[in-house]
Amino acid sequence: MNVEEYIKEKDPDNEDAEEPDVEELKKDVELHRQQAQKLKDDIPEFATVSMFKIDCRDFRDHLCGKHTKIAELEIEIIAKIARKSNAEVLDKFKEMHDRINRKPDDIEGLTAIKEYMEK
Repeated sequence: MNVEEYIKEKDPDNEDAEEPDVEELKKDVELHRQQAQKLKDDIPEFATVSMFKIDCRDFRDHLCGKHTKIAELEIEIIAKIARKSNAEVLDKFKEMHDRINRKPDDIEGLTAIKEYMEK
């Protein structure tokens, strides 16, 4: 599994990728964390085959590292989506704030502000 290709499919900055669902990403993060832990639990540090003792730590750590890296990168994607959403909300708030605090020139302007606030 190539970590970069896997993440590229989910990255919202990638034009080819569709907008990822945050809940789906959260589930995927948890899944990869569980898989990394399962690999650590299932693959022993050493395996004895006949009279040979095989060191499995590097292999196990490599596989666990891939799952951990995917989880970390997906968390970064969630943060990127949150920052983007936060910026959009902040821009909308500033627009509303400016419109409400605009000094009306006449009664129609005041009425327009009042109607806007009631929406």
